[in-house]
Amino acid sequence: MFLARRTDPFEALVEVKTGLNKLGADQLNEYLKVAKGEGIDSVITISNEIAPSPGVHPTAGLKVKSNSKTQAHHLSWSLILAEAVKEHSHRGVDDPEQAWILGELIRYLTHEKSGVVDFSDMGDNWPKVLEAATDGSLSLKSPEAAEICQRWDQLLRFATLKLGSETGADVTEVIPRAHRQNPQMRNKEFVAQMCSEGVLAGVLRVPDGAADLSVSVDLRVRKVTVSTQLAAPDDRTPRAAIVWLVKQMKNAPECVLVDVYPKFRSTPFTATLQQLRDDPKAGLPESKQPPSKFLIRQQTSMGTGRRSTRKKGFIDSVIDSVIEFYANVFQDLQAFVPRAPALERHPKNDEKSNPQPNATTPAGAPGSPNAPPNPHNQPLHD
Repeated sequence: MFLARRTDPFEALVEVKTGLNKLGADQLNEYLKVAKGEGIDSVITISNEIAPSPGVHPTAGLKVKSNSKTQAHHLSWSLILAEAVKEHSHRGVDDPEQAWILGELIRYLTHEKSGVVDFSDMGDNWPKVLEAATDGSLSLKSPEAAEICQRWDQLLRFATLKLGSETGADVTEVIPRAHRQNPQMRNKEFVAQMCSEGVLAGVLRVPDGAADLSVSVDLRVRKVTVSTQLAAPDDRTPRAAIVWLVKQMKNAPECVLVDVYPKFRSTPFTATLQQLRDDPKAGLPESKQPPSKFLIRQQTSMGTGRRSTRKKGFIDSVIDSVIEFYANVFQDLQAFVPRAPALERHPKNDEKSNPQPNATTPAGAPGSPNAPPNPHNQPLHD
């Protein structure tokens, strides 16, 4: 691929895989060697494999240095399809011919015979790791656990693509700077949490959202929890603060849970949305201490299958929970914005509020402030 630019041209070798075909490190290292020898800028790979995080290649064993002039970049078919849907359905394409071409590309990529496959498999080790995480026998040094945690990171990335294509927004995964610089550290922390708590977790960010979206899967109790946190308003009574939140969730199901955290307390008072609709005081302590924040969460059943067959698999249960929570709860929420500081109002200037007739218009003349009324709406003559 050659791209002509005003300053310097860009040239890349492109390797494409479809279906279940995976990229191989040996093949890509040979391409990198050839590209470096020919002065080619990059080796770009496209496949159904999803990178665990931006800038990280899904193929282990690539021999490319960070300061090398020839770099390796990866695009998944899911990413390409999601971006195409956002451009076509949400942002719009002005040129009708380009819009038609983009629509045909989307139609082709979504066809079952195109070779484009969504992220749909947790891998061969999923049943074994799920069982070990459930009974607490999972080891920190287990290579199977590391593989499943890498797939979990890919699933979070896939969730951002699915939610982004539905909303038209550039949804991203919240990744700490230390994890971006060291992906191995991120994987180790996922493994540690899964071994100690039996939990896989991550955070998504939607542009202009009231807060971040947290996704948590408890492998031991088989529950998927999607939640968000809002600061409570501090300019009204405790009951009015809860009413402020409840009014925003008119379309939310009554089973949504709300954790109300009173000020200076770490233990929340929990109530269902239906309980708060019936009585806002159900989320307050007896002391009526004002709330400092709200944690809104929804729990759904976790699928256990590595793939989705007749029963909903693990991946589908997570994606469906994220989309459902966003549609029914999250998109209606607004963060509390304090009022601007009050300023004493100044009386209007008397001269401006009661203008005096000017020197060129005698008092009582037509057009002057003291002119007599013209009830018949007759034209005025000089």
